Amino acid sequence: MLIILARHADRETLTTRPDSEQVLTEKGIQQAVQLGQALDRRLAVQGGRVSLVLTSPYQRAVQTAQLMAQEMGLPAESVQTLQALAPDGEGSVHETLQAVTETEHHGVIVVGHGPDLAALADRLCGQAVELKKAHSLGIERDAERHIGRLVWLVSYKDYL
Repeated sequence: MLIILARHADRETLTTRPDSEQVLTEKGIQQAVQLGQALDRRLAVQGGRVSLVLTSPYQRAVQTAQLMAQEMGLPAESVQTLQALAPDGEGSVHETLQAVTETEHHGVIVVGHGPDLAALADRLCGQAVELKKAHSLGIERDAERHIGRLVWLVSYKDYL
């Protein structure tokens, strides 16, 4: 199973809106589009495929997930919000790990936030990789042996 962890793109930092409602900046929108294109190209080279995108309920993550999915040719309904990915203390790496590993899909993208994604990567492949905004990593997971290995890192700048 291919699991892609992706950090949301650049976001606004307004004090007039709660953190969960902060949206992508123009730069962030472009980053999300480019990350989707880069992942699409990477998967074409690798021969992998993704059919599910799980995202934090925070607006910046939802926007990133939707833009990436669109660029990858995935239907809108492939993007699903997972409350466990919220970074505000309600989130749970254990719940996210369970949702990812129990899915019937052959490939899944998880769009979230820095510290939680690093913890999730650590649980999946033993490497707590801190992703920059609009960056992703691919993990190949052997479901029978419950082990994963980091196979690549992709930035929104790749394949331009």
